[in-house]
Amino acid sequence: MREYPAGSGQRRLPQLHELEQVAELLNLPGVGSADLGEDATVLDQSAVLLAQIATWAADGAQNAKCGIAEFLQQPRRYAYRVEAVEEGNQHWHDVVGQDGYGIQESADGPEAVAVTVLLRFLGHVRAHRDDYEYLYEDEVHVRASVWDIHSVAGSWPSLSIPEDLPDPARFAFHLAANRISPHARELRTPRQVRRHIVD
Repeated sequence: MREYPAGSGQRRLPQLHELEQVAELLNLPGVGSADLGEDATVLDQSAVLLAQIATWAADGAQNAKCGIAEFLQQPRRYAYRVEAVEEGNQHWHDVVGQDGYGIQESADGPEAVAVTVLLRFLGHVRAHRDDYEYLYEDEVHVRASVWDIHSVAGSWPSLSIPEDLPDPARFAFHLAANRISPHARELRTPRQVRRHIVD
């Protein structure tokens, strides 16, 4: 193995056995002297195998870019989740039930979507009061958090997109777990919650 001094701007060519290990991990065919001719040297084999690995990497990168670009051309979608917290408590918890989380398509911005999903959830609670007594009998704040999925995919391309998850509707939980801040939040105080549900 030939080493070059630090800062010389030159890099060593990986040895053939190292390239063969990489090719095996990538499930690429190896290169033998029969593929290049009987006079092929180890250096020739290394150069061809390195080129194959580089081509594989370039194709993979291009496919990834096309996948993100195609995803960003879809109709605007938002991930959302609804949470609640008792007065004086700092820990928000997810509200279980219909419309408590999901994916919302909309031509509106995230702020308007946050209002829409929160009011829809409170409407569901109003229709099923017996299942949500704690929301209006106790002093509970309720909020909806909304993420613009297109913006997330463009800013953090390494993150999974909804279609890559077992339950795409739970994408908001995936974003929160990765500490991605929501693009909008809408909050209702305990008094406002009771007015939506009971009055």
